[in-house]
Amino acid sequence: PVARAYSHYQMVVDPEGTPAQLATRGRSHWAHQTFDEVVSQELAVLEQLGITTETTQVEFEAKYLSARDQHGTSYCPQGHGGHSLVARGLYALQLEKWLQGYELVASSDGRKELVASSSPAPNPRATSSDKSGGKSGDLMVVKMESLVGKGAENAARATQRVMDCVFDFVGLERIRLEDTGAKNARAYPPLDKSSSAAVKLAAFYAPHNARLCALLDDPNFASGWTPAPP
Repeated sequence: PVARAYSHYQMVVDPEGTPAQLATRGRSHWAHQTFDEVVSQELAVLEQLGITTETTQVEFEAKYLSARDQHGTSYCPQGHGGHSLVARGLYALQLEKWLQGYELVASSDGRKELVASSSPAPNPRATSSDKSGGKSGDLMVVKMESLVGKGAENAARATQRVMDCVFDFVGLERIRLEDTGAKNARAYPPLDKSSSAAVKLAAFYAPHNARLCALLDDPNFASGWTPAPP
């Protein structure tokens, strides 16, 4: 979620693009603010609203997703992307609504990043678990990192591997992907993990990442999301 937040910020403030693209990204909302300033502001809002690891999905929706600030401005406006830089990384709170009424099931090949519910799916090869009485599920959660490898060739193999699992899961014939290159990518300076913003985000997200791992019944799901050094 720390890397996601930084990427989100860089997308929004990128000056390249048509006027319509810049408006859709919400560039005017963050163009004159640093990453640290945006992070600090949003962390303050979440603290003021009382969003913690104890917050339920219903409370999160009422307090943040559907709420407005003292000026009547929505915390999550629908017209542009220049908002919710920090809140979008609260994955457990967002995933819980999808999982209401569904039981989590790990993939049959042991890859914990592929998670499903207990309702029958078209192709039983994709997931299986004793938790659901042997049924496969309807919901698959894939980590973005699973699509990326070191170097173009490895990235292509990683993307193909994940998509083969997806094809199996939804009951479609596997196809060979001709283009696995990154889309909507942009060049920007790497995140300084010792920066104030990165350190604050790592500390903020740590318990929320633990909540996500507990939700998915996978203590290693957030592996690699290491805290920034002090």
